[in-house]
Amino acid sequence: MAEEGGRGSVGNEIFERVEQLVNNENMRRTDAFKQISSETGRREGTVAANYYRVARQRGAELARDDVVDVAERCLGYLVEHRSQLVGEHRREQARARRDQLGQLHVGR
Repeated sequence: MAEEGGRGSVGNEIFERVEQLVNNENMRRTDAFKQISSETGRREGTVAANYYRVARQRGAELARDDVVDVAERCLGYLVEHRSQLVGEHRREQARARRDQLGQLHVGR
């Protein structure tokens, strides 16, 4: 994909590429997002967000399958990053507890 530089050009290029892969190569949108992500180095979610933004601008009706694709990607991310997210949450809780204890000691 060539970078043309005009505002919205990346989104339009992504939209056209996804449509090409879906229509000419019988690829699912989620698979097209993955392929474009690997081709461009952009995150898969960024590719999808650009595609759907342009699709809405062009008046496309989002079919139920599109919503399911988005939900599958979100669920996949959560499953893939579960342990990292849980660890971050636990560290944040521990930090908040330490801060509360520190305030109790200061207030004496």
